[in-house]
Amino acid sequence: MEPHPAEGTDRTRPLSLYDSVFSNDHTPLLPGCKCFACQHHTRSYLHHLLLTHEMLAQVLLMMHNMHHYWVFFESIRASITDSTFEQAAADFHGC
Repeated sequence: MEPHPAEGTDRTRPLSLYDSVFSNDHTPLLPGCKCFACQHHTRSYLHHLLLTHEMLAQVLLMMHNMHHYWVFFESIRASITDSTFEQAAADFHGC
């Protein structure tokens, strides 16, 4: 199966897991992600959970999002410790 168009360089484009294109997509939500949801479940399974209104879909998506918040704030703390926060902030904003 071809990757969803959102898997390109533009990481700001959201995925709609309700879209039928995900019904047979057996890749993780975000390839390479180390969160529990991505390590143990596929896009097609999340698609199924969403369509059947299973609460597990929301829990897995929350776990994925919380993992990314954790990694983001961990990098902020590390840049503050290393005295590189201003450069990291500029990189984040694309300056």
